[in-house]
Amino acid sequence: MKFQEIVLDMGRAGQQVTDLGAAEGAAGNISVFTRHLEDVPESYQETGTISLPTPALALTGGWVVITGTGKRLRDITVHPEKTVTLVQVLADGLHGKVFSASELRPTSEFNSHLGIHEDQVARRGIPYLAVIHAQSRHMAYLSHLPEYSDTYSLNRRLLRWEPETVITFPEGFGMIPFEVPGTEALRQATVEGLRSHKLVIWQRHGQVARSDESVSRAADYIEYSETAAAYEYLNLSLGSPVEGISVRQILDICAAFNIDQHFFKEDEG
Repeated sequence: MKFQEIVLDMGRAGQQVTDLGAAEGAAGNISVFTRHLEDVPESYQETGTISLPTPALALTGGWVVITGTGKRLRDITVHPEKTVTLVQVLADGLHGKVFSASELRPTSEFNSHLGIHEDQVARRGIPYLAVIHAQSRHMAYLSHLPEYSDTYSLNRRLLRWEPETVITFPEGFGMIPFEVPGTEALRQATVEGLRSHKLVIWQRHGQVARSDESVSRAADYIEYSETAAAYEYLNLSLGSPVEGISVRQILDICAAFNIDQHFFKEDEG
């Protein structure tokens, strides 16, 4: 892939989640793995070799394009050289060459990003993957409430507001119990959660989404999930006057679109 294409996509997604209110200040981060990277600007010079935060043998020779720690996602389009850095994974899968146009360090959650890329590429053999972490306010708030603290309960409540949510997330959302950001425990739980979900919620923190298609598509997943959370929040604030789409209607949607929706399937019959 061409460097400029990736950066433009990252910039669009960064603005999208910013407009959503999910990337306040320097919150949120984006990464892309690509097996081949072309047309890297001359301003991006090799700045050294780093030890990777987690082994990445499946990524050897490939590139991780990633936002820098403390950088704003809304700045990617205008100043990519100040917000985005490159890491080429070396043959041992334990080290990487860093290329930057300014003094940048990969996001503090680099370990989770790299772990997701490694696991998905190793399992599925894909040549490209986009990962985005954002912090949308309604979803973050709901994840503080005990009633939304597990995957089953969360999906029973959030999949009931729009047919699009059921169709887009046939596997539902995954809930990752709270772990300190940047830790090995969070990396492991996130990698496991994204094996069966396109989007997981970091409890009391935000969401992480992956896409084989584009960063913009991963940002769409953030937007879909936040919309569901906003409907749920609105209903709660009004005293829960409505039930949303009925179980029967959800099952009808699943039948029409050939979706195996296990969160409601038990109610069938």
